[in-house]
Amino acid sequence: MTSSNKNFIGKRLRLAGLAALMLLILALTVSCTAEPTEDDPPASVVTSQEVTEAPAVTEEDLSTYAPLPLIASRYTLICSSKAPEKVRLAAEELAGKIAEAEKVTPAVSTDLKTEASRLELLIGETDRAESIEAAESLGCMDYTVRIRNGKIVILGGSPLATVQAVRVFTEMLFDGRIENLGSDLTYDYDYDRFFADSLAFLADTFVPKWASSFTPPAWMHDYDEKVYALTCQSGRITSSSHRGDVVNYPENSLEAILSAIMLGADAVEIDIRLTKDNVMVLMHDETLPRTTDWNKKAGKNGLPKSPKIEDWTYEQLRELRLLYNGKPTESMIPTLYEAALLFGGRAQIHFDCKVSDKIDRNTDIYPLAEETGSKSSFFYSFGYDMMLKWLSYDSKDVEFREFTKKITIYLAQNGNSLRKSKFDLLAKYGDEPQGWKSAYNDGYKTVYTDNIVLFCRFSAAQQKPMPLP
Repeated sequence: MTSSNKNFIGKRLRLAGLAALMLLILALTVSCTAEPTEDDPPASVVTSQEVTEAPAVTEEDLSTYAPLPLIASRYTLICSSKAPEKVRLAAEELAGKIAEAEKVTPAVSTDLKTEASRLELLIGETDRAESIEAAESLGCMDYTVRIRNGKIVILGGSPLATVQAVRVFTEMLFDGRIENLGSDLTYDYDYDRFFADSLAFLADTFVPKWASSFTPPAWMHDYDEKVYALTCQSGRITSSSHRGDVVNYPENSLEAILSAIMLGADAVEIDIRLTKDNVMVLMHDETLPRTTDWNKKAGKNGLPKSPKIEDWTYEQLRELRLLYNGKPTESMIPTLYEAALLFGGRAQIHFDCKVSDKIDRNTDIYPLAEETGSKSSFFYSFGYDMMLKWLSYDSKDVEFREFTKKITIYLAQNGNSLRKSKFDLLAKYGDEPQGWKSAYNDGYKTVYTDNIVLFCRFSAAQQKPMPLP
């Protein structure tokens, strides 16, 4: 081989070596940029399985990077392993909206399946210290959204309130109202602020329109007698006041409920619907025009134009006034919470839920009944088995435990079965004493009346209290 050939081959080898070295450097460079570091922003595409392996986020990351992509790529959405279905669905809906916006599916898990970490978005009641601390200050209608040291807490005093808290957080997140996750943030919804002028807290000052013309006998206000009479297979005719004292006040108003109770009604029928922000309110119709001054206020001063209750928040509904004989009154649309405060220890609730697919007796009604001291007032609607189930949630509630013992005695005295509920068809019998007697003789032991004033006058004059066992 000539020296010129050797030089040519050597030059080719050197070039080939240099090319290989350059390819190696390029490969290392690509490899390094593909692996995120603590100084890198969140990856643009990260699967839920990759989240647990993502590098730790620094204080600078929390303060620098936009919350939405950071939550999408690094956070885990945590629910309780025992979370109600509506809370789990709210968490999944939030994860879906984040995935749609960021093309990243955030991890969703439970508190038992995932060890606690800093980068968690806690939804509802969980075993995490942050959730437990937040729950201490919440009533059943309240909710909070908190960010502390990167940890996000979304929690309500009940599942319905938690769902609303998730909605509020979602709006804040997508509207850019959360600038970063490095700063503390607190958004609290305090339902108590609506109570200042509520009749639910001023019941003792209420003077009904009929007060000067009728004084019910004391036995008609005996709560135990009412429960026993509603439980017995035979006895006096009992009453369910249809939407309260509608003779004197707007239907489903606090005034109508309290007036019926003060007259001596055994039970009062109320209708329940949900507002846009998941508050249980009293309203029979799906829409507002028939019972409120909606037609004068809709679309004005920022109020919705829609006639549907589900399109109004509770705070917006408070701007409306209930109608009586077609004219506006000072009465506002009440919440179930306020009504329950009036019922507790006074009368039974005839619970007519118009959105029963959205409201759960255990997870939604129980917390409210417990907080308002009205658990026993739901007996007529939910029955003895439900009362025992509620008792199992808090066996230390002495008053409620004694109530269930009395029910056991009442049922044993009467064949151990709650009387079948049959309601008077007003069109068939007529809403007056002779019609009630006829309905009773035909097996309708509780009359469903639109004239509780007349019924209680009849009851006071012609009936006697049931002798308690």
